[in-house]
Amino acid sequence: MGSKIPKPIKLEVIRKWLEGKSRNKIAEEVGIGAGTVSGIIQEFRQNDPEFDLLREVAVKLKNQGINIESFGSLVRLREILEQIEGIDHLDQAADEKIESLIVNLEVFCFKQNLSIKEFVNLVHDISWTAEMLGVPLEKLPGHIKELESDLHMLTKQIEQKELEKKMHLMITA
Repeated sequence: MGSKIPKPIKLEVIRKWLEGKSRNKIAEEVGIGAGTVSGIIQEFRQNDPEFDLLREVAVKLKNQGINIESFGSLVRLREILEQIEGIDHLDQAADEKIESLIVNLEVFCFKQNLSIKEFVNLVHDISWTAEMLGVPLEKLPGHIKELESDLHMLTKQIEQKELEKKMHLMITA
C-alpha cells in the first residue's frame, strides 16, 4: 500500500466491523481491498486488546435491537452515577435502587400524563430557575410562596393607594 489510509476510511471500517459485517462486505461497501480492511482491524486490535470483545458485545446488542450509540449513553450514565457516588463501581443494591427509581419515575409520569422527556425537561427548568434566583432547589417552593405573599401584599397596597388617590381627587374637585 503506497499511501496512508485516511482516518474517515478507518473509522468507517471499524464502525462496520463493530456492526458485525464481514471483511469482504466491508471492503465492498467502503470500496477498498479486503487486505486493507484486515490491516485496519489488526491495527485496532493491537491498540485495544479488548477490541474483539467490543465487537462481540456490539453484535449481541444489535441482535437484541439495541444500537451501540444507545448502549454508549447507558455506559456514560453509569459512569456519571459512579462519580456522584464516589465509588469504583455500582454494587447490586445501587443498581436495584436506580432501577426502582426509573420504574417509579415511569409510573409517576404515566399518572401525570407526562412523557419522561417532558418530566426531565421540567426538572431541568425548575433547577435552572432555582439557580437563577439564587435559591437552593429544596427551598424553591417556600421562596415561591414568599413571593406570592409579597405580591398579594403589594397588590393590596396598590389598591389602597388608588383608593386614596380617588378620595383625594374627589375632595379637591
